[in-house]
Amino acid sequence: LRTDREAAFDFSQGPLLRIAVFRLQEDRYQIVWTSHHIIVDGWSSPIIYRDVIALYRASKDGQPPSLPAPVPYERHIEWLM
Repeated sequence: LRTDREAAFDFSQGPLLRIAVFRLQEDRYQIVWTSHHIIVDGWSSPIIYRDVIALYRASKDGQPPSLPAPVPYERHIEWLM
């Protein structure tokens, strides 16, 4: 965790998001998700988290991944106006 926390993001090269999975015990894991605020904000974080969990559960259950259709960007612009 310390190494990840101290690792800087290089804007000239990707990625600007890191995910690491640590096995703590036989049946216990910890996911560390590190991202720069320039690409993930408070609105998108829960959406990304929801999708990652859905993909993980589908994979774990041997099912094909299924995510909701993305909302068109135009709807966000309309909401802003």
